[in-house]
Amino acid sequence: MRLGLLLLSLLACGENEEAPVPPEPVDEFVPTAVPAPLPEVPSITAVGGEGAADVELRFHGVGDLHKGFLSDPALVGKLAKALGPCMADTAQVIIRWNAEERVGWIQLKVPPGGVACMPVPHPEGGWDTRPLAPVGEALAAYRDGAAANYDFRFASFAVGMSFTRGSNQCLLRISGQHPPDGSQFSPCVDIAGVPSCVGGGEEDGVSHLAHTGSAGATISSCFAN
Repeated sequence: MRLGLLLLSLLACGENEEAPVPPEPVDEFVPTAVPAPLPEVPSITAVGGEGAADVELRFHGVGDLHKGFLSDPALVGKLAKALGPCMADTAQVIIRWNAEERVGWIQLKVPPGGVACMPVPHPEGGWDTRPLAPVGEALAAYRDGAAANYDFRFASFAVGMSFTRGSNQCLLRISGQHPPDGSQFSPCVDIAGVPSCVGGGEEDGVSHLAHTGSAGATISSCFAN
């Protein structure tokens, strides 16, 4: 009898004990709204007003977000106005980003007859680049504006002009102070991708390209309008 009462007492105590509550699962973060992808920004052409150049931007390797930064109408408008006195045709500006080498370029493509502010023969031989300085300064100001307003890394982009005349290809880069203001150019001219340096190193700034011989002849051909 006593054993039966003891068992009933133990069972009653067991019924009153609360069952262990399992921990609540931790929900993974699920955003309430998925942001829409940024629209693709194709090559754009900004039609300049009176005294301003038409500007066409072409992008290679540049992400959509930064395409939007560089396409800012205010920035492009200032560039168009600054290039206006020197452009005889649409200013085609090529903007490249090499993700592997982490190198950026802002490069004006100069077709024959496309730019009125061209280098002139220097009295000591070679070429005087001072007439081309307004173009370099306009491109440098565009780079600096993008860096100041959007992403400071734009300040590291190299800025220059490419000239193609038949089989001759020349790339002229602004240089000097960092970041270069566009008033001077590197004494190293890339001829078909190979640097040819006279009178200094790549980071120096000069206004006289003193190349002679075959390099001078190629550069003369590139500057011909």
